Amino acid sequence: MDIKINSNGIWTKIKTTLINIGGTWTNVKSGLINIGGVWSQFFSSSLNIQNQVTISQSTNGTTYLITLTGTNYYWSPTPTSLNYVFEWSTNNSTWTTISSGTATNPSSGSSNIVTYTLTQNDLTAGATNYYRFTVNATSGSGSGNSTSNLTSVYIPGRPTITIGTVTSNSIALSWVQTTTDFFATNRYIVWYYDPVSASYVYAANGAGGFGASTNGGSTTITNLISGQTYTIFVTPVTGYTGTTMSNYTGYAGITDFRNQATLVSPPTITMGANTGITTSGATIHWSSTNQSYAYVDSLYVGNVNSYTFTFLSSGTTYSGTVTVYSSTGATASASYSFTTQAASSPPTSVSVSGNNALPVGGTFTWSSNGSPAPTYRFVIGYNASTSAGPFTTKYDSGTGRTETSWRPYYDSGWAGAGYYRCTVFATNSAGSASGSAVVYMS
Repeated sequence: MDIKINSNGIWTKIKTTLINIGGTWTNVKSGLINIGGVWSQFFSSSLNIQNQVTISQSTNGTTYLITLTGTNYYWSPTPTSLNYVFEWSTNNSTWTTISSGTATNPSSGSSNIVTYTLTQNDLTAGATNYYRFTVNATSGSGSGNSTSNLTSVYIPGRPTITIGTVTSNSIALSWVQTTTDFFATNRYIVWYYDPVSASYVYAANGAGGFGASTNGGSTTITNLISGQTYTIFVTPVTGYTGTTMSNYTGYAGITDFRNQATLVSPPTITMGANTGITTSGATIHWSSTNQSYAYVDSLYVGNVNSYTFTFLSSGTTYSGTVTVYSSTGATASASYSFTTQAASSPPTSVSVSGNNALPVGGTFTWSSNGSPAPTYRFVIGYNASTSAGPFTTKYDSGTGRTETSWRPYYDSGWAGAGYYRCTVFATNSAGSASGSAVVYMS
């Protein structure tokens, strides 16, 4: 006989009736009423279970994953179908099925179990997660079910990150949790996003796994690039091992993160060689680091590493300061100095002399005036017996030479003991001059 209950004007069949005896819920198999001293049955359960189903949980000692175990007991009469379901809720009101399947009916006085290992998707971090186990039985005469009491799992919520000392290549940080979250945490995974390589960094440069023996922790992320913004993450996990977000054990809580820029290193500057020095101009050069822009003396020149002076006076020394600025306004300075060329004047004389002072032969030397400094052509002539000549050419240097001495025997032009004449032609952009000397060499 069916028994129904009126809820909001609607009669609904009661599928299972339980009574609490000594704190244990037990199925009611039949209901009787005494009418005029006669007991009459008004309710009989078509399917009964010997004991209420139960749920328990256990944690794997290696993976630290949680397995739910549902225990089913003997049903009578033997049902035609028997199914189980594990359900999950975060409010003990709205339930979601996470696992279901077919159960088997154990023999009278015994039980059997089904298990399910929770995944990350079966949990909500920062909340208490409730689980229950239900077995549904049906037969030709009716149906019945039995639902366990609840078991719960808490997964840690978001920690709070605090940024400490920041340098041009490192960021120090610490983190802390609420007491409830700390008790659910056994390890922290610290990782960060590197904008230079456009990748996440794990287990390096201060990132990795940290035990949660105390509430929170700290580390310093190192080997960073000046002036870059890094995103640093801290994730609490329930397991005891792991250094990355792919090898931790247990379950992950809510991740906290902070965006933090490293400091910009102060600039540096080193002056290079001057080039292009003329009678009216010169170019100075410098190398630098972390330069955003530069000044030459009080003149803004932009983000460059050289500057050309024009309209200068000839033969004059100029000096001053180059100052480079970083993007944060830090500065570094270095001094420059150069002398412009004197105004052009032709060589007016060439002084040539010689000697016979070497073990074999001697040395001719020469000098000349004029601006810019002239280049030379020198010709070595030879006469074996007289200083009056004529002289036979033994060596011609060609134009554009810069030497100011020559040794016929050791360099070129030697013809044996005799008279040697060295004729020198000095030339610059303004003109030329020449001079010569005759020396006996042996």
